Amino acid sequence: MALIECKECRKQVSNSAVSCPHCGAKVPRRSVAKVLLVGFGILVLVSMLGSLARNTPSYSAPPSSAAPPLIADTTPHWTYETSQDAMMQKSIKYARVESINELNFGFPYQGAQRATLTLRTHPRFGKSALVSVERGQFLCGIDGCSVTVRFDAGKPQRFFAGEPSDHSTTALFITNYDGFLASVRKAKKIYVATEFYQQGSPVLEFDTSKLNW
Repeated sequence: MALIECKECRKQVSNSAVSCPHCGAKVPRRSVAKVLLVGFGILVLVSMLGSLARNTPSYSAPPSSAAPPLIADTTPHWTYETSQDAMMQKSIKYARVESINELNFGFPYQGAQRATLTLRTHPRFGKSALVSVERGQFLCGIDGCSVTVRFDAGKPQRFFAGEPSDHSTTALFITNYDGFLASVRKAKKIYVATEFYQQGSPVLEFDTSKLNW
């Protein structure tokens, strides 16, 4: 039971009373139908709001327009070095580039390695172009040998080559320096093939595109 205010005399009266005990006015009673109608309306409203929430498309942020990560350039490029000749007291200059591909020789020279193409100007020994490896034996006798070189997509050319003065087997000096260098300057890649002792004639690939010599 609850107390409500009489509409006529403004005094407190029980909501279950038929009439006001003070003035005799009838106490209004809420209709059950009204209560049910209000409750039904609330349920319909809640159902509509839930359906709207389910059908509303969710928002997702657009994909990032950031630039893709940079890929490191692992292609060997030319390196340059200058040293001093003790006898002439003049500069020795070097330009070197390692091969793009690796060599994998058998015993006793096993292990991955790259060949090196070197250009050199020396105050006593002049200008030289040579190919070298860390481990292995170029097959080239006292009388010299030949090296096959292809510049880009051109035809293979043969260059005469010779071993170093100390007769080491890990380097070959290519003769006709001026002609070889002129072709290297024009080429982006060169391919060198020569014979190794018990290792066949692998092709060495060099990126020569950024020579500054």
